[in-house]
Amino acid sequence: MPNDIACPNCGHHFELNESLKNEVEKELRNKMLDWQKKKETEFENQKLAIELNIKEKITEESALKIKALEAETFNKNKLLQELQKKELDFIRQQNEMEQRQKNIEVEKEKYFLEKSKEIENVIIRKEQELFDMKMKEKDTQMESLKKTIADLNRKSEQVSMQLQGETQERYLEEILKEIFPFDNIEEVAKGAEGADCVQIIRNNSGRECGKIIYESKRTKAWSNGWVDKLKANMRSRGADVAILVTQTFPKDMERFGEKDGIWICNFNEISSVSYLLIV
Repeated sequence: MPNDIACPNCGHHFELNESLKNEVEKELRNKMLDWQKKKETEFENQKLAIELNIKEKITEESALKIKALEAETFNKNKLLQELQKKELDFIRQQNEMEQRQKNIEVEKEKYFLEKSKEIENVIIRKEQELFDMKMKEKDTQMESLKKTIADLNRKSEQVSMQLQGETQERYLEEILKEIFPFDNIEEVAKGAEGADCVQIIRNNSGRECGKIIYESKRTKAWSNGWVDKLKANMRSRGADVAILVTQTFPKDMERFGEKDGIWICNFNEISSVSYLLIV
C-alpha cells in the first residue's frame, strides 16, 4: 500500500505516517463497514420490499384466486341449488305422477266396481223381472189350470149327475117293469122336456086303461117349480097321475104324499105308491 494518500477534495497527496495510516485505515474500515452495513441494509430493505411485493402479489393473486374460487363455489353452489331444486321438482312431479296414477287406479277400480255393481243390479233386476214374469206366467197357468180343473169338475159333475140321473131313470124303469110286467113302460127321449118315463096301464084284456108319468130328482134342495112343471107335462101327455120320485121332500112333508095334485115319494116308497094308485 502506498504511503501517501490523495485528498478527496483537493487531490493533494500527502504522506501518511503509521499512526495516521492506522487512523485512515480505521476510518476507511469504518466507512467500509458503514457502507457494507448500508448496503446490507439496503439489500435487506430491497429483499423485504421484494418479499413484500411478492407477498402482496401472492396475496393479490391469492385474493383473486380466492375470489375466483368463491365465485366458482358460489356458481357451483347456485348450480347445485338449481340442480337440487330441479331434483326436488322432479321428485315432487314424480310423486305427483305416482299419486295421480294411484288416484287413476283407485278411480278405475271404483269405476269398475260401480259398473260391476250396476251390471250386477241389472242382472239381478232382469232375473227378478224374469222370475216375476215366470211367476206371473205360472200364476196365469195356475189360474187357467184351476179354471180348467173347475170346468172339468163342473163338467164331470154334470156328466156324473147326468149319468146318475140316467142310472136313476133306468133303475126307476126296471122297478116299474118288475112290478107291472104287463104294462108298457116307455122311456122319454133324452133331451125332451118333462117326465123321465111313462107307464101305459093295461087291463086283463090288454087294453089301455090309464097313464102315469114319472120324473126322478136327485138334488139335495127342493124346488116348488118341479110340481108346476110336472103338472103341465101331465096335462100335455094326457096322463092321469104324475109321480115325482125324489130324495128331498118339501118342508111340509116328511114322507110320501100328494102336493098340489102331484104324488111325491122316494125310491123306497115308489113300489107301494105306484101300486096303490093303480089298484
